[in-house]
Amino acid sequence: MQQRLETPLVNPCPKLLSQSIKTEIHNSHVKAWHAKPMHGYLSRKMCALNTDHSMSNAWTRSHKLTSHVEGYLCAIQEQEIATRYLTQKRLGKTEGVAVLCRHCKTHPEDIAHIVGSCPSLAPSMYLPLRHDQVAKTLYNAVCRKVDPTQPFKRPESVSQVGPLEIWWDQRINTSPKVENNKPDMVIWDKCKKDCTIVEIGIPLDSNVSRNESEEASKYVPLKIGLQRVYPNYSFTIVTIIIGATGYVTRNLINYIMKLGFDEE
Repeated sequence: MQQRLETPLVNPCPKLLSQSIKTEIHNSHVKAWHAKPMHGYLSRKMCALNTDHSMSNAWTRSHKLTSHVEGYLCAIQEQEIATRYLTQKRLGKTEGVAVLCRHCKTHPEDIAHIVGSCPSLAPSMYLPLRHDQVAKTLYNAVCRKVDPTQPFKRPESVSQVGPLEIWWDQRINTSPKVENNKPDMVIWDKCKKDCTIVEIGIPLDSNVSRNESEEASKYVPLKIGLQRVYPNYSFTIVTIIIGATGYVTRNLINYIMKLGFDEE
């Protein structure tokens, strides 16, 4: 049966009628997608969070990915990857079907486990190929903002770029000692007397908002300890949290601007 428009137009011209029909079809597709138990899970969760949808989907408009890679990433977002858990679920039986992760062999192999929770993949995949690459890009962006002639380089433990002194992945001793004392970067601006504690995280998309608040709270004791040692400096905590497949919150722009970058 043909679906009628929810808001019919009065004496519509063909162009307006066509646009209205396209909008109604699009809205019906979105509703059907959100209603799907598995494929619509992430979309429903993101709608309830402080998500920046424009930036989260910017990678689809970057023209730097092939259609194959883009489609594969969308399949990961919708959990449409033939993991052992999904295979078992679709077969509708448990006997004779392997379900444990083929890497760690301790947890069910679903897409969330493979993308962000497998202890066997963390040392070789999550940290060096995801977290560290984002951290290095941010480090070099900060350096090039001060000195555009700076080449892209591997971060040093302590580096001096103009008025900035950058500590990279250094354990910081304070009195009293604090548990979380090794942020990804600490940027000291000796002219402005500002210090920025920077922590970077690349969690599952569904955990972005939670990780953002947790990482900020985690370094509050370190901030207080440094304030005692350097009373003439003002301190800021910046958390750069990006989902494994691109989701970010509206706070990301604010944090990037705190590092001295423009909104563009």
